[in-house]
Amino acid sequence: MSDEPRDEPIADPLAEKPTALVSPPGAPVATEEEADQTPPPASDADPDAVNEASLFFGISSQRLRRRARWAGAFLLLSALLPHEFVDTSPLFLWDTLPELPLAAVVGALAMPIAGLAILLASVLAKRATSLAVVVLTSFALVAVMYTLGGDRAAWDVFSMPESVSSRPAPALFALVLTASGAALAFRPATRKLGRGLLVASIASALFFYLWPTRGEAPMSTLVRAFVSLPDLPSFRFQIGMLLLASIVLWPLFVSLLGLVYVKTPPRRDDPWLTVVATFGLPALLLMFAYRALIFAQAGLALLAYTFTILVVTGILALLSSAIVVAAEGASLNVAELEHAHRAQQAREIDLSRHRKRTKSAHGGLPLRTAAIVGAATFFALSITEWVLARPPKKGVEWQLSGATPEADRVYGSLFSEWDHARRTWDSDVRHEASASGHLAVRKSAKDLGEAAKSLDPKLAEAFLALTTESDDLDLAGRRFFRLIEDVNEASRKARLPYYIDPNIAVRESKEGVQRFFYASAFRIDSVNRWDVDGRDFAALIVRPVSGGRTGHGLLGFSRDVQPFALVDLDEIEPYRADLEAAAQSRVCTTKAFPAPRSERAFSRCGEILADLVTESSGGVRDALELGTERHELQHQIDGPHLAMSSAVLERLGAYVPSFQDRVNRELSAYVAELTAEGLAPRFELVHLSQFVLSERGGAYHHAAVIVFEGLSGKKIRHGIEPEGEVDFDVFEDVLSHLATLSDDDLRAKGREAYAKLFNAKLVSPVRIR
Repeated sequence: MSDEPRDEPIADPLAEKPTALVSPPGAPVATEEEADQTPPPASDADPDAVNEASLFFGISSQRLRRRARWAGAFLLLSALLPHEFVDTSPLFLWDTLPELPLAAVVGALAMPIAGLAILLASVLAKRATSLAVVVLTSFALVAVMYTLGGDRAAWDVFSMPESVSSRPAPALFALVLTASGAALAFRPATRKLGRGLLVASIASALFFYLWPTRGEAPMSTLVRAFVSLPDLPSFRFQIGMLLLASIVLWPLFVSLLGLVYVKTPPRRDDPWLTVVATFGLPALLLMFAYRALIFAQAGLALLAYTFTILVVTGILALLSSAIVVAAEGASLNVAELEHAHRAQQAREIDLSRHRKRTKSAHGGLPLRTAAIVGAATFFALSITEWVLARPPKKGVEWQLSGATPEADRVYGSLFSEWDHARRTWDSDVRHEASASGHLAVRKSAKDLGEAAKSLDPKLAEAFLALTTESDDLDLAGRRFFRLIEDVNEASRKARLPYYIDPNIAVRESKEGVQRFFYASAFRIDSVNRWDVDGRDFAALIVRPVSGGRTGHGLLGFSRDVQPFALVDLDEIEPYRADLEAAAQSRVCTTKAFPAPRSERAFSRCGEILADLVTESSGGVRDALELGTERHELQHQIDGPHLAMSSAVLERLGAYVPSFQDRVNRELSAYVAELTAEGLAPRFELVHLSQFVLSERGGAYHHAAVIVFEGLSGKKIRHGIEPEGEVDFDVFEDVLSHLATLSDDDLRAKGREAYAKLFNAKLVSPVRIR
């Protein structure tokens, strides 16, 4: 329920006569035609009309100030909430800010700063219309900062937490418009505007449901959820699905209720629909918090969830009140507005001493002036954030000077010794103090820094920062990645052919899930530059400095924050050996066993591989290198904002968004890999078949299944996920047919499949010589 009074008129010390705000019981209600007749503008000679307008405005003004205080406090205190959880450990705002790009920092701080601005304005703003402008401007800036800051953070090592970047703004705005429209429909002077807002709320809700986000409109997601309802495992899952659907549909339901007041105005100020639109969604969301309490799942995450609901409540309450005050202020003429302002100033009594304030009754900015200042502030800060949020430049000019024994020692043995000593010490201090371990870290760091000085002073400084600051790493590892990036940039400027890749290992222990940070050093064999529709991209062809495999098992890898992709030749070589050994045994791979009922398809894949290895005449390695480079380049081209394929959403609607994103990105890269040069497309068929036949259900498996379905137009995995199964007989037929196509035909098939899956043309990279 709302905490503001609704029916009691506020006493006006300047009023000459009392004026009723609500019709007494039994009084006749005005007809629609009478209600729509707005009285002529009041003048100073019409005190009754002026007093009535000021009283209406005073009620709305006091409500806005009260809400600005408690809701502004909630927005400000949101800075104390965890922004995300790494495993079960919380990360707070002060943990994440130092490692985010500036645009993302602005986005993360936008809500607390908006809360502070609204709190200050609730005390300092002399006019309620000025406070309304501050509220509206603040939330408009929050929306811009979240959008641009989240986009920029997505290009970094870690994107901005979903609690910050994912906000259903059109749905919330539909509720705000409904709440404010219903309130404005009560006042004769703002009735037409109120009706317009009620209609606009339906448009905002429809925009939310029909406009595709992540590649699919929410309404399509709801329809698919309802269609799959009978196939859910149990009644409990069905109830849960219906509860989630009710929350998603709530904005549309409330907006449609607003049609009640389009023809017949409400009979009271702050009608029931305003209360429902403002506080109904938070009440529904609190049901999930109550369920967690019932099942004894309370904790910091539940506290954060509950407080987030309070923040949402504050947003809805503040925005709707601000729109009402701004609309009422705009509807009043000068005499009415000045009278209302004087009356409001007269009401501001110091309750502790029972004396009136001495503020000037004529202070503050007029509404038009305040609106101009707010608009100018909005555009200035939005443009600044847009400039800061530009994504990192892709493509890199890395002039290689050649490897030397001294440099190999720095990036090889010395760096490996320091990294191993730091990881060992980090593991030990989680259980017991280890002074000797820390001494070993400091000694290896000193040796590394001194040896790096002989290569380049700036490189030595970067290594010194890395070894000094990495003793106390944050849980997400942002600082570790940034320090390694500084070393790589120093290597590039010194023209040294070395690259260090940071990584995170997640391990289970008695204390729970733990994260360990480590790094692998690579020697760069070559830098390949590519042009993609006028944009520069690059790939580094690398080998581990220490020799042998690094342990990650990836043929190549790509990070959005980096301006290049990587191809690991020392991972390609053992994979080539496995393919040739499998070809001799006429099986698909020697490294995995086929899934149940897949033996025939597994053998057919082996036959195709054997024929392909024979045809390649020793060119297996080249085909794998070309395909891997094309795959990783596509990751660089796509970036973090790749449009979601409808095929992924259709198959993986029950999975979390992060898993859907991973499958989607791998799907794009694997289809692009089918368009690589040489024999890479047919070797790619075998590579993808290995994921399909394993039937592990991971991201690579689902991506491979969708690739084959996109190439053939046939469904090879049936059932509701995650319980679906592969029809290996259909898969064998699809694989056999595709294997008969030439490489050029497969490349054409890949481009057609990409256009169908992503509704976009696949642009092929052109090598820059």
